Amino acid sequence: MMRERASLPDAHSTAAKRELEMVEFILNARKTRSAFFDADMFFDPAWAILLDLYRCKLIGVKVSVSDACLASDVPESTALRYLKMMEKRGLLSRTPDPADKRRMWLSLSSAGCEALSRFLRQIAQLNPAAVTQRV
Repeated sequence: MMRERASLPDAHSTAAKRELEMVEFILNARKTRSAFFDADMFFDPAWAILLDLYRCKLIGVKVSVSDACLASDVPESTALRYLKMMEKRGLLSRTPDPADKRRMWLSLSSAGCEALSRFLRQIAQLNPAAVTQRV
């Protein structure tokens, strides 16, 4: 994978740590689910990409288009379609890599970050004890 470290936004704040733990919990739950159910039962590449982009933002890692395609767990052509759709909806943006013109970096837009942050806060309220005990 071509992920590179970026400057850490605010990864040391308590809220960012809590969000990171929640995102990693969701991603791990998805992987665990695949051990019990056939992968073709669950098809959610947009969600996988959004969660991965948010996790990488929180830990300060840049994500290439190729990385996002791998994170989606679907064929590259399908992942690219979903990336295009999410870009049109204003959830993410692409930035050319000045060091390698063949590579594009992906990042969540401010709207995408805000939506995911609100989602995580909302689900934390469903069971706040589970979230606060983990941090």
